[in-house]
Amino acid sequence: MKKMKKKRMSLIRVVTSLALAGILCLGLSMPALATETDPNVSYGTDGADATAAITKQLAMAEGTTSPGIDFTFSITAIAGGLDHTGDYDLATDPPNDIKTRTISFYPGDEQEGDGRIVEDDGGIVTIYKSIDDIFSGFIWPHAGVFGYIIEEDSTDYTGMVDSAASYKVYVYVANGTDGLYVEGISAYRVSGDGNNDATDTPKVNPGLGLVSGKSALAFWNQYTETSSGTDPTDPDHQVLRISKTVVGAFGDQTKYFPFTLELTKAPTFDNSDQTYLAYVVESTGIDEESGKETFVIVADPSENYDGVFIQPDEDNEYIHFEVTTGTPINFALKHGQSLVFVQMHYGTEYEAVESGSANYKPSAVIVEGGVTTDTLDSAGFNDPLSTDIRTVEDTGENSAAFTNTYELTSPTGVIVDNLAYIVLIVAALAGLVAFMAFKSRRRAESEQ
Repeated sequence: MKKMKKKRMSLIRVVTSLALAGILCLGLSMPALATETDPNVSYGTDGADATAAITKQLAMAEGTTSPGIDFTFSITAIAGGLDHTGDYDLATDPPNDIKTRTISFYPGDEQEGDGRIVEDDGGIVTIYKSIDDIFSGFIWPHAGVFGYIIEEDSTDYTGMVDSAASYKVYVYVANGTDGLYVEGISAYRVSGDGNNDATDTPKVNPGLGLVSGKSALAFWNQYTETSSGTDPTDPDHQVLRISKTVVGAFGDQTKYFPFTLELTKAPTFDNSDQTYLAYVVESTGIDEESGKETFVIVADPSENYDGVFIQPDEDNEYIHFEVTTGTPINFALKHGQSLVFVQMHYGTEYEAVESGSANYKPSAVIVEGGVTTDTLDSAGFNDPLSTDIRTVEDTGENSAAFTNTYELTSPTGVIVDNLAYIVLIVAALAGLVAFMAFKSRRRAESEQ
């Protein structure tokens, strides 16, 4: 009886061991990514390789033209070691004949089209461009797991904040019916950048989203363009101009009209305010050869601004003062004068407000990026006028041309500017009445 029990127990142990061994063998024979359950993995099938895409995010202030620039991404092989999970050995012979990929941007890309996506959020325009399959052309030597590090090369482009993002990417290659195929690709963000946090979302899906058209294997760059003018007397160098013209027969063209100006930093600057140099210039007429208006720096701008002026020195040959974003300034202009800026970040916003002046009615023509966007009129005489908030754009002239029309109104409501004409009309009417009275009297006398 005891021998029967021992044989039965031995048989159970053998069967159990065989079953466990079979399960283990089955598990080992399964592909590394057999079930499509992880949303952060790009999956393929036998005959249709999984793919990984790179998406470039280029952020700029609204009103900025996309730069012409190539973004290059290095693909560095990881030979040996373990994948990110620590579950799989990495191949020691990863193919790496293709070491870089490039995404190119061109002026005009800030407009949506040709496969690019453009989003505008709070004054920031972001352009998305992608490479659909970064491992296209790779020849896999055998089944296994192949590791790579993907980073963006430095651009050395003025005004460009380079991406600091870095990813480890693992390619799972399996044996298929007719050869090797890429069963899945996973990616882990090792370091982040201004828009892609490595702490919150370390594992990302490198595939190109069918709906979004973007990959989470993304690199974010921010571009801020600065106007390059140097001469405030040259209209082609004036990135922003606020001018004053006085019209009307009795308009005082020596009178200074008070303004308030406030600049708002371009949205690509999160925390730091920016300071720009302002110049007061005076029109000297139109150049016959070029057809452009000519200007001179106002030699004594004490009536224009009650703050501190910086006198000419080795670095700056023009009298100027500083304007900091977020801090309103008061200034004044008379007929033919302008307040101009020659160096300013595109995307900067401004609002200029002219205070009301007795017997003058202000109006203004607003030009943004070379396009007249508004013609403004005050509610009436003596009223202030605001440009409202405007954006400095890089596609052409940015200006606010204020015109003050003079009309002096007497207490009785008679406009003095037209008094001479009124007197003539009244005199003519009086003459007509006198003539009619004289004729009537003569007729009466003749009838008697």
